[in-house]
Amino acid sequence: SSMGSELCQGCSVIIIAGTIDFKDNETRELAVQRSRTLQESTRLNEPGCEVYYFGADPCVDNRIQVDQHVRRSVWGGDVLSA
Repeated sequence: SSMGSELCQGCSVIIIAGTIDFKDNETRELAVQRSRTLQESTRLNEPGCEVYYFGADPCVDNRIQVDQHVRRSVWGGDVLSA
């Protein structure tokens, strides 16, 4: 959210990215539609969550791209060294 970004200028952001492949384009589209509530809930309720996005890959018909950006300060410490 833009408000969160203003409150955390200079904070590190952890970016989690991945893909999910489905059996076909129709199944992918259904998954994107049905995941809307999950995406919205995560954005609103997970502390530090700036982005949580499932989107259709424009180059692979049966794939979605998943991205989540979380302010590192929310998790505290160096979570990447664990």
